[in-house]
Amino acid sequence: MSAIPIPRVLGTPARAIGALVALVALVATLLTVLPMQARAANNPSIAVSGLSLVVSNANGVEEPDNTSVKVDDILKLKFAWDARNAKVKSGDSFQIQLPEQLRNRERLSEPMKVSHQGAEHTIGECAMDERTITCTFNGTLDTIVGQGFNELRGDGSALVVASQASDSANVTIDANGKQTEVPVPGGKISENVGLNYTPERLRKWAFDVTSTSKAVDWELTFGPDQVKAALEKSGGSLTVDGKTRSTVTFTDQLGPGQAYVPTKSEWKLSVGTSQGRNRVYGQVTDASGTDQDTSQGDFDLDVTIQGNTATITVTGPFAPQTNYHVYYASTPTTADGVVQAGVEYTNKASVVGADMESSYSVYYSKSFTINVVMKPGFGGLDITKLLTGSETAKVPAGTTFEVGINYTLPGGADVDTYPGWKAPGTVNQARTGGDTSMTVTVGEKAVYNGTFPVGTVLALKEDTTTASTTPAGVAWGSHTFAVGDQNTNSLTIEDQKSTAVTLRNSADPAAVEEGDFTVTKALAGDGDFGKSTFEFTYTCTDGTEGSLTVTGAATSEKSKKVKAGSTCTVTEDSAKATQGGYTLTAPTAQTVTIAKDQTAQVTMTNTYARDMGTFSVTKVVTGVESVDNEFAFSYTCDNNVKGMVKVKADGAAVSGPQLPVGTKCTIEEDAQSAAVKGYTLEAPASQTVTISEKNQVVATTFTNTYTAKPSPSPSASESPTPSASPTPSESATPSTSPSASESATPSASPSPSTSESASPSPSASESPTPSESPTPGDTPDPSESSTPSPSESPSPDPSDSPNPSDPATPGDPSSPSDTPPAVPSDPATPEDPSGGPLASTGVRIGLPLAVAILAVMGGALLVSRRRA
Repeated sequence: MSAIPIPRVLGTPARAIGALVALVALVATLLTVLPMQARAANNPSIAVSGLSLVVSNANGVEEPDNTSVKVDDILKLKFAWDARNAKVKSGDSFQIQLPEQLRNRERLSEPMKVSHQGAEHTIGECAMDERTITCTFNGTLDTIVGQGFNELRGDGSALVVASQASDSANVTIDANGKQTEVPVPGGKISENVGLNYTPERLRKWAFDVTSTSKAVDWELTFGPDQVKAALEKSGGSLTVDGKTRSTVTFTDQLGPGQAYVPTKSEWKLSVGTSQGRNRVYGQVTDASGTDQDTSQGDFDLDVTIQGNTATITVTGPFAPQTNYHVYYASTPTTADGVVQAGVEYTNKASVVGADMESSYSVYYSKSFTINVVMKPGFGGLDITKLLTGSETAKVPAGTTFEVGINYTLPGGADVDTYPGWKAPGTVNQARTGGDTSMTVTVGEKAVYNGTFPVGTVLALKEDTTTASTTPAGVAWGSHTFAVGDQNTNSLTIEDQKSTAVTLRNSADPAAVEEGDFTVTKALAGDGDFGKSTFEFTYTCTDGTEGSLTVTGAATSEKSKKVKAGSTCTVTEDSAKATQGGYTLTAPTAQTVTIAKDQTAQVTMTNTYARDMGTFSVTKVVTGVESVDNEFAFSYTCDNNVKGMVKVKADGAAVSGPQLPVGTKCTIEEDAQSAAVKGYTLEAPASQTVTISEKNQVVATTFTNTYTAKPSPSPSASESPTPSASPTPSESATPSTSPSASESATPSASPSPSTSESASPSPSASESPTPSESPTPGDTPDPSESSTPSPSESPSPDPSDSPNPSDPATPGDPSSPSDTPPAVPSDPATPEDPSGGPLASTGVRIGLPLAVAILAVMGGALLVSRRRA
């Protein structure tokens, strides 16, 4: 036989010793850091016995009459342990290993406690993983054993789940090294194919939750035949023939501490079992409108959620003798979103239009307990602590309460009647009973560490002031003890049995010192907005927030109740407070402090200023080099504002008054102020403007077009023609007082006649004879009958002067001038020969011309006489 080669790394003694030391050090290190369970030394002398399985619910409530076990059903595994003869010390342990047909419901750890010398001691810990329960003792055990403690035994229970179908009547459990056959209720574990068909009415149910659940899965089950009967009893109807589509509506309400999952696809409708089919058919549709299976007909599911209430409407061809299921979920409102141990999550549903209602609750409590060993003739109790109420989410995990226990021994016995039994707590003076207490933890089952003689009557009470914590905003409401299905705080001890008690507390909103405030609306400035509404929002440091609507000026609205000492900030919605045509100076946000039973006052003042604008007038003139006139413009506005502005023709705009936005004004020039002597005016038309914007200046420009009046040039027909050889005898001496028949008598108010010729052509008879006549021999003899006497010439009445602004009237005859007007009169209107400009021009031109002609004629006569 060849020698086994030695690895070179260990080829020398020194190297081998070094490696061995390193290995020992590594093992020591691992032992130091490994948890107690990993280092625990299993003590085979600790006896584990009395193993049994019983059907249970998720909270450990036994159902001994249920003998049908299916995969996923929950069972309670009960056992007893005894270490009195095992010389147990710190670090020792015992173990239970489950078969493949079972698994622990959850992974958790629970303390092992015993009572010694009137006190409770934790002597170790039991830990559960997938298929193993390991209980390990700690140093406290060594301490109390040194003090004489020798009752090292107890009972325990754990919730397990049927994980695999089996036709075997027993399962084999390793009880600390001893293979033990344990009977299965009903003799087998069946496959979970659903419940056999049972006609349903209306039933609420929820899947069990664990310490890590982040949702509560709810189920609403109904049988359409039974719903139809209930509806018809109330005057309604429902068709159940498998062909006709009908509708059933449910109202579903969640209890506190949870909220619906709003995702519509998570609300599902399934067809369940039916007569002749003992299995659930499966999902057919969901609330999002997506159908999964239409072979059972066209079904629809609709859901409307409002807070913690949902309206569920199911429509379809409901088949007779068939159950239907609606599945949905809620989520805990805890900070971490995980179910809170000990909190009851409740749900209630009813059929709209029928007297049908069902409710259900589910909660989580730990699924492992180590119980006190009870000798024959003695028993005990355990209390599971639960919470209800709207403020449960504020209660931290692990909150504890003290429960007082008053006990009365049976039949008048006293404590000395029971040798070896140590009466717990304080014994009364008669020694017939006494008072003791125990600590309960929310979400856990607390086992009383002690026993009482069979027949002892216990009266329980809770003092909420002993709560380990009372969160801000929480008030502990009334509490209720229940034994089984009965609400009672009294129980009688049974032999070697721990009587289960449930204690419920309500976590309600704490009564707080409160106050409130009012918001008053005040208005200032322009406008009348007393009938307008004004909106405000407020937020307070206690979390209160809301909105208020105040109508009209000097009116108020009150806020919600707010915790005293809080501050609230009130802000107006200035966008909604604006008014057309006005500028708002909005109030700033105000902060107010709330006092107990007081109403604080907040006044918010809105100041409105009317939006104003104006117009401007600019004067432009054409046709004349410069005009020094001050042109007058009148304006009339639709708000009864009237006035006048005066403008120079220097290009400068002159503004009108400030006017409200929306005002319309008509501006018109005063023609008289625009008249310029010697010019005719083409006057501009009036203009209408509207002030449409704040601070707007609507510019207007008025252009005056002037045209110079031309100098008239009389035609030959307008000049009188003297006779060829006038003689002195032919000259008539003008009469200083012509007869009335020979004089043209002007009217008192000379007015041009439109019937006269458009082109005035004065004849000799039309020319007036001046008062200073030339010598008879030098002057031709005009017609006497047509020559009015100058003394008879009418003097124009200044009051009859035509309007200078009238373009047909070139000037004022009451103010004669040596300078002829530049613009002739309107040819369509002949001038009055008695005093008009045309007559004056004829005198000025005709008289010198006549003198010149006479001079020429006289010279010619003189030459002819000399020649003769």
